[in-house]
Amino acid sequence: MAEPRRSNTSFRDQAAEQALGAVLGANPFVRLDPTELLMTAGRVGMAAARPGLLARHVRLLGRELAAIAAGRSEVRPHRGDRRFSDATWTEMPLYRGLMQAYLAASSEVQHLIADVPVNDREQARARFLATIVTEALAPTNLLATNPAALKRTFETGGANLARGVRNWVGDLLHNGGMPRQVDARPFDDGLRNDDLRDAANGLGCSGHGSTSGPTIPNLSRGRFFA
Repeated sequence: MAEPRRSNTSFRDQAAEQALGAVLGANPFVRLDPTELLMTAGRVGMAAARPGLLARHVRLLGRELAAIAAGRSEVRPHRGDRRFSDATWTEMPLYRGLMQAYLAASSEVQHLIADVPVNDREQARARFLATIVTEALAPTNLLATNPAALKRTFETGGANLARGVRNWVGDLLHNGGMPRQVDARPFDDGLRNDDLRDAANGLGCSGHGSTSGPTIPNLSRGRFFA
C-alpha cells in the first residue's frame, strides 16, 4: 500500500514550535541539564535506529529527494522562514534543489522522532535537539550556499565578513558564546524618545523592547554575515 505524502514544512514547523514550548517555556535560553538531554538523545536514537522504522523514513526521504531532482517537488519554506527569502532560492534550480533537500531532510527527521515510542517529554526534548542540529546545518549558515551573503560580500568587498568575525569574537568573549539579540551600546543622547520609537518600529520592534521575529536568533542573518 502506498504511503501517504505529508506536508513537510507544516509538520516540521509545528513540531519544532511544540518542542520548544514544551521543553523551554517562554525563554529558549533557560538552563537545561546537558546530561538529561544526552540521555534522551541516546534513548531516542536507539529507538529510532530500529531497522523497520529507520528504513521507512529513509525510503520516504529518498522518494522526496528523487522528486526534487526531477523538479517535481512541492517542498517550500513556510511563509515566516526568512532564511530563504532571497529570490535566488526559487529562481536558480541548483539553489532551489539545495533548499528543498534541506527542508525535506529536516522534516523527515521530525517525522522519525514523532514515530519513536517514547513519552511526550522525551519526544519534546528530542525534537528540540533535532531542531538545533538541523538549524545549524541549514545551507544559509555557510557563505558558499547563502546567496544573500554572497551578494553582500561582493557589495562590501568583504567588509561584512570582517564585521561578522568581530561580532563572533565579541560574543565568544563577552556573551558566553551566544549571539547578542540587541545592541548593548548606549543610545546617542541626541536622539529624542520619539526618534527611538520610530526607529524601533521601522525595524519591526514594539515600544516595549520585544521583537516581532523569532526568539532564537537566526545565525545566518545579521551577526556573522553582517
